[in-house]
Amino acid sequence: PLADSPAWNIFDCRGCCRPVTVTLPHEQKRWRRNFIVTCVALFCICYTYPLTYFSQLVTPQNLENAFPDIPQIGRLSGLLSGGMRVLFFALCPQIFKAFANFGSGAASIEQAERSAVRYYWFFMLVTAFTGTSLATVISEALVEELNVGGTVKG
Repeated sequence: PLADSPAWNIFDCRGCCRPVTVTLPHEQKRWRRNFIVTCVALFCICYTYPLTYFSQLVTPQNLENAFPDIPQIGRLSGLLSGGMRVLFFALCPQIFKAFANFGSGAASIEQAERSAVRYYWFFMLVTAFTGTSLATVISEALVEELNVGGTVKG
């Protein structure tokens, strides 16, 4: 099917669930593309830290300190951390589909879905691999007040 959604109607299901019409002016297409690239980049960067923070929050030691009355609560650490990621990643395809429908410039639903998958894989690359490591290093440095200019003992 061709893209036939109205240009600025996001409140109707047809407005946010289908690619926007191909008859948009080139200036609006360019604006939408730049806006979506910025949104995807911010989405990837901004959600890396909360995901990492929650994973660090539910470590076995933190759970045992927070709930000392529940025996062996530390065993739930992996389940809580993994469950939160699964719930969040289950919502991501719909978010990226809305991004692709709004600003990918797709002429059909198939092209919009291809763009949504491309956005999703970029998000997974940043969040699951690169971003998690960087967020962990930054948060540990802030928590432990790491002295970056300190001496290295060898």
